[in-house]
Amino acid sequence: MKKFLVLLCCSILLNGCNDGDIKVESFDFENAQTRTCGEDTNDFFLYKFDGNEALIVQIPQTRFVNKETPAGTPIVIDITANVKVIYRVYDAPVTASTLCSNIPPSMPTVIDEWNAEGGTIEITTRAVNTEVAATGESLVTSFSHNIIFKNITFNRGNDERQTTEQINFGTYTTPNRNKPVDFTTIENVQTCTTNNLLYKLSGNQALALDLDAATLATLFPNEATTVDNPREFYLTTEDQLLFVVYANVVTRDDFCGGNVGAVSEIWKAQPGVDQISGLIQVETTTSGSNFIHTIRFRNVRFKNADGLEFTFGDNYRFGDYITN
Repeated sequence: MKKFLVLLCCSILLNGCNDGDIKVESFDFENAQTRTCGEDTNDFFLYKFDGNEALIVQIPQTRFVNKETPAGTPIVIDITANVKVIYRVYDAPVTASTLCSNIPPSMPTVIDEWNAEGGTIEITTRAVNTEVAATGESLVTSFSHNIIFKNITFNRGNDERQTTEQINFGTYTTPNRNKPVDFTTIENVQTCTTNNLLYKLSGNQALALDLDAATLATLFPNEATTVDNPREFYLTTEDQLLFVVYANVVTRDDFCGGNVGAVSEIWKAQPGVDQISGLIQVETTTSGSNFIHTIRFRNVRFKNADGLEFTFGDNYRFGDYITN
């Protein structure tokens, strides 16, 4: 902060005026942790602090969308009365409770405050996949929003203004609320009586195989397989295995009857490549008069309309489908 103030003072002396043309090298908050307050409320804001300084961004949480921005095309938001950037200096070190408390503490106190009155906020969003080396699983678990201020002008008071060409605020990470649940924990694969769907449901999510009658007959005959010799089928089209997220909770009657309502996301399993990906395996055993078909997905890769991908890994146990 001392270095920042020295540079600022030098700039003022060299320019000999306060007409908004004062330049600042940096605010030195890049390495500070991005924190939030008031998540999922109208009082949401982001902030960082370092020592006795704080940088606050008041922006609607809805502007952070879990969707990748095109390369070179960030979301651009004007700094206005409703979108604010505030720089503060306190008389003592800042903590999270200083800024994010229902009843603000009496100490420390603000000794200087600059409010941005112009400029833009740029947000670049990228999906973050978390990988599990042991299983090959790679799921989209969060989205990283990189925030940059461009040509931001602060009102320093006393009719003095300061414009900075660019400030890198840092990254705000949001969870992927539509990450697939663990379908392996749901008992047995279900089927619809009116079509060929084999599926599992959980809340507003569905994982469904949609194979033609001939393929079903080949994969699921009432006949046990031999040890280490499962039946196999490589996916041939994108519509044969889907992961779908709906806007509302979906029941079995809704799903089989086609009354599922609005769709939030569709992820399509990609066609298989021999010995590499997109393989469905079925092992069949018997239990009394029942045939238990254990379905596994081997290196199946799902892709959505934005080009994002995930995989359940190299040996995902979808579950048991029972026939008799």
